[in-house]
Formats: sequence, C-alpha cells, structure tokens
Amino acid sequence: MWAWKSIVSKVLLTQRPKHTTKSYKITQELAPNLITTDSLSDTHLSQPSTSSSPPPSIKMSQVETLTATQVPTGAAAANDFEAAERKRAEDAAAVDAAIATATAALQAASLAPPAEAAKSVPNGVSAPAKVAPAPARGPAPVDTPALPPASAAPKFAAYGATDVSVIPDEPLEKWLRTHHKEETGEFLSVVQERSGANIDWAWGPFVLKLVISFTGVTGEFGINIPFFGYKKLIDINGDLIQGVGAGFDIGIASGSIKLYLKGRQVFFEIHAQAFGAKWDKTVVLITL
Repeated sequence: MWAWKSIVSKVLLTQRPKHTTKSYKITQELAPNLITTDSLSDTHLSQPSTSSSPPPSIKMSQVETLTATQVPTGAAAANDFEAAERKRAEDAAAVDAAIATATAALQAASLAPPAEAAKSVPNGVSAPAKVAPAPARGPAPVDTPALPPASAAPKFAAYGATDVSVIPDEPLEKWLRTHHKEETGEFLSVVQERSGANIDWAWGPFVLKLVISFTGVTGEFGINIPFFGYKKLIDINGDLIQGVGAGFDIGIASGSIKLYLKGRQVFFEIHAQAFGAKWDKTVVLITL
C-alpha cells in the first residue's frame, strides 16, 4: 500500500501545475500531510524552488490532493465491517433475551393461582392476602370398575341337593315380621288373654315363657341344646313388685336372671355364659 502511494505521488509530481491562486493556496496548506503520507524521497524534498512556480512538493491540484488523502486502507475497512457485524449480533441477542424474559413472565402469570381477596379488619388495616397453594400433581386417576352389589353375587350352584328356601312361606314371613327384631336378634310374642298376658321371649339358645296376671308372674326359663332339645333351668312363681330372680349352672350354661316391675313396664335381665359365649341383655317385655 505504501509503495503504491509513493508511485502515485511521484507520477503526480511530474505533471505540470495549474497556476491558480486558489489551487496554490490549498496545495500549500496540504503539502506537509502529502509529504508525510506519501513518504517522498530526500531527492524530491531537496530540490530548490524558483520564484516563478511553486515548489515541486506542492505541484498537485486540489482534486488530486484530496483524492490521495481520502483513500481508506483495506485493514481499516475490514475492522469497521467486523465492528458493525458485532454490534448487529449484540443487538439481536439483546432483543432475543428480552422476548424470552417476557414470555417466561407471561407463562408464570398464567400458571399462578388467583389470590384471595383480603378481608377487611378493624382500624382500616388490610389483612394480607392469602394465596391458595397450587394443587399437588399426583398420578392420573385410574378408572376402576364398580363392584356389583352383594345381592348380585353369583348364586351357589347346588349339586346333590335341592334349595327349598326359595319356596314362598307366607305364614313364616308374616310371623317373623311380627315377632322378630332383626337389629337385636330377639324373638318376642305377647298374647293377651282373660287370665293374663302370655309372653314368649327368646334370644340365642335361651327361652323364657311367662304368664303375667296383675303383678303375679309364673313360668319357666330354659335353654335349647343341640340334638338334645329344650332343657328347663329355672321355675318361676313370684310377684313382680317384690321382684323375681334365680341362678343356674349346668356346665355348658350358667348365669342368672331377674324379673321386676319399674313403673308400668316389666323388665327382664339375663347375665349368662353358654357354648363359649357371653349373653348379657336387659329388655322390656311388656307395659301393663
């Protein structure tokens, strides 16, 4: 580059100068820069100048001098281009970062649960707003088939026998609706006659049979033993006002019973053990 500038300067110095006052003054003012930029040799600088023409070092016109000094170097142009590209890349990166930040903020705002309105408190002090916690994300629910009701269970298939329980028995069903208490498992039958009230009560293996006339009571208390049948345990003959009570013990069954009148109600108490189980209950048999 410097060699090229020196050759151009030497060629221009050999041309015949234009003797105009304006070009002479401009050339004289720019002469030092031209000498420094073009690196002229000492031979050209040492030549004497005449009174009739300007020195050889300033024999360039205004257009030629400006053209020579305004030519940019290749390295400077490359540096300027690289600087412009870096600036453009930095601006693009800044715009991308701003867009990503705004997008993240919008997503966070859409996922956040709404805050509850603050409740008013005395003295004009607002209570802090409570933010409902985000529901925990558990495993997705699995649809389970509904279990059929107990009544829809498959019926047992009989083999070598016949199920006769399905045969309607209206007298039995009517009697059970009248005398059976499903919630307690008791059986109670009360029949009013002229001689008094005939009462039959049963719970588990125990059976009580009474006849109540005014306040007098007669009857018996016993137990049903499998394969053997009914076994009398206590014979009853007393007065309800004074109360009736007795104990029993036959090995497989033992305990005590009581009968008494409270107000107009006849109460019966049993505390016993039979067949490896306890049997304790207090019931009202009848209201006189």
